[in-house]
Amino acid sequence: MCATKQFDKSDLQIIRSIQLLDQPTRQSISDEVGLSLQKVSKVLKRLESITTIRKAGKSFSASGRPSFIYELAPKEMHTLGASINNRGMTIVAIDATKEVVNVKELQFSEKALRADDSALLIDEIIAPLKAMKAELTIAGSAPSAIGISVPGMVDTARRVWLSGLQLPGINHVDINKEICKRMDIPVYVEDNSRIISYFEKVRGRAKHIDNFVVLYLGIGVGAGIIINNEIYRGSNGTAGEIGHIIHHNNNYRCSCGNVGCLETVTSESGVIRVFKDRLAEGVHSLLKQVNNYEENLTLEAILEAAKVGDKLSRTTLFEIGQFIGDAATILINLFNPQKLFITGTVAIFEHFLKDAIMLSLNRKIFPSILERTEIEFTPYSAINEAHGSSLFALSQYWDESLSSNGKSSNNGWGSNS
Repeated sequence: MCATKQFDKSDLQIIRSIQLLDQPTRQSISDEVGLSLQKVSKVLKRLESITTIRKAGKSFSASGRPSFIYELAPKEMHTLGASINNRGMTIVAIDATKEVVNVKELQFSEKALRADDSALLIDEIIAPLKAMKAELTIAGSAPSAIGISVPGMVDTARRVWLSGLQLPGINHVDINKEICKRMDIPVYVEDNSRIISYFEKVRGRAKHIDNFVVLYLGIGVGAGIIINNEIYRGSNGTAGEIGHIIHHNNNYRCSCGNVGCLETVTSESGVIRVFKDRLAEGVHSLLKQVNNYEENLTLEAILEAAKVGDKLSRTTLFEIGQFIGDAATILINLFNPQKLFITGTVAIFEHFLKDAIMLSLNRKIFPSILERTEIEFTPYSAINEAHGSSLFALSQYWDESLSSNGKSSNNGWGSNS
């Protein structure tokens, strides 16, 4: 945010509400921050006069009475968001209207991915973040914060990346400290499953759902849990590790050291491993036409084979779907969500997984519970995940700014979004 402008507590409260509410009007801002309409009008007028905010259209009440919708001027604030996986990262920048204005995707070096310590990988994470920060700074819009979505386990309160699982060098990395000392910017780190659920809440298909769960099937397997409009993290920030539930029909060893973790057959690498083992048994399949399939098998190749009726592909995906159904059963029975979203790179198999998932759910959940729970597959996007990270950073930045001014918010996205 522009350093030359001076804001008092009321200014910050209203700026934050404009950032985080859905279509903020004078009335909804007043309701959110607890200030009178007269006070809100006065602050809005002043902020508009110094070009911090602008009118973005009108909304109409049930009576037909119009109200102005406000937004921050696009260049007033930027945040960066990064989505990290076991191959590389996606970075976005968003402006004050929360729209993506820049995107970069890159691959990590093999040396960084295989290193026993985190130093080289952290270097490769920081370099493109510094580059994007420099671009924005030169353009007169230096970013205010960075959000980072990571695989593995995270202590959100301390902003420590506890374990990267498939990234062996990650072990209790204080990623906040590492980036802050090199970039002089606040950093907020979060588990990728929770960031995906956060994106669905503030920008996606769950904007008006109070209780839902996102089952993420990608580099790993995890659950992003939203209870009463708030992210549920557990006492130490590791809630939602559904991928490490042990399944008795699974004998694969997990990267965590245990045998039978759900992640070993339902994550991206797990699905590939199951298929490679089936092919090694000599079963006939169109997948054997893939050049050097022992090394080059992909989810996309499996999907294409399933689409044209390959028996091995369809039967194996059905079996994997039953494992996913068991995970979904646990989540629905534990949290009773209004909706369960299934996403991640493995979600491309929706049409070949859904029947198996529903078979498991119908067998193991009371009909009275299941009939009131919606199941929806949602396309996965690394850009959306990075966008979610930037929005998360935006929310945390405002919470901390207001906390330092004696006012803290009760949630991360505003009551009307």
